Amino acid sequence: MDTYNYVKVNNPKARETVLNIADEFALYDPWRIANFGKRVFTWRQRSPLKQARLDFYYISNELSTFMVDAKIQPGYRTDHSHITLELDFVKIPKGIGHWKFNNSLLKEINYVNLVKSTIVQTFRHSHTVFIRFFGDYC
Repeated sequence: MDTYNYVKVNNPKARETVLNIADEFALYDPWRIANFGKRVFTWRQRSPLKQARLDFYYISNELSTFMVDAKIQPGYRTDHSHITLELDFVKIPKGIGHWKFNNSLLKEINYVNLVKSTIVQTFRHSHTVFIRFFGDYC
């Protein structure tokens, strides 16, 4: 995350959390991929002049194959620039068709209980992951 004229790193804990999440889930900064080595800022303060790249996307490696462009453009009546990410989903190969749920399964109590249990377990796991990463900020 680029900065200009900063004396110290602002919000180091938040920065570390974002970088840890990106690392854990193998996420990439598409603008950085498209503009390797460039320093462009998305936020600025005029007096004293300070600039930083505060606004960004993170995407997976799989999604990055569909990336066409990533831009930082001047904002209108704001101290932040606009960030854009263009993806081309036409490149996604088509599958064999659509899936249709067999709603007769809703009459099978074992199946309904399994689905409910899976939802609860997924929520608990997701909640644990969320708290692990963002616990200090909630």
